[in-house]
Amino acid sequence: YGVLVDKRDQWVSDVVSSCQELGLSYTISQHHADKGDLLGYNVSNEPLYDLLRKSKTLVTRFSTTVLEALALKTSVVYYNPSIEKVDKFNDPLGAYEYAQDLESLRDSLQKASSGWSSYSDNSKKFLKLHCNTEKNTPTKQYIAKTISEIIL
Repeated sequence: YGVLVDKRDQWVSDVVSSCQELGLSYTISQHHADKGDLLGYNVSNEPLYDLLRKSKTLVTRFSTTVLEALALKTSVVYYNPSIEKVDKFNDPLGAYEYAQDLESLRDSLQKASSGWSSYSDNSKKFLKLHCNTEKNTPTKQYIAKTISEIIL
C-alpha cells in the first residue's frame, strides 16, 4: 500500500462529487493502512466484504477489490483518470465499466444506478483469466508448473 497516495484526495473528490451530482449515496471503505483525512465523508468501519455484499456498485482504483467484487457479483466501475500505470484492469473484457475521466465516471455510475449488472459470462471470463478459476489444477500447482516452464 502507499502507491499514488498523493492522488487520493482528488480521486475521492471526483467519485463523491459524481455520486452527489447523480443523487447516489456512497460509502467509503478506507484501507487500514491509509492515513488520509477523510473527515467529512461517509466512511464505514465495516469489513470490505460486508460492504461489497450489500452494495450495488463498487468504484475503485487499482485494487484486487475488482476481482473480489466480481466474485461476489457486485457491479464494478474502475476509475483511473490516467494515474495508474499498471494496465491489469484497463481491459475489462466487458466484465465491468472502465472510466478514465469525470464524464465517463458519471456515465458509468449512471449506467450502474439504472440497473446494469456486470456479473455475466464476461465476468466469469475475466475471473478465469485473472484468478485461475475453472481450472482443474489447484492454483499452487498451476503456478509452480507455469514458473518451471518459464525458467526451464
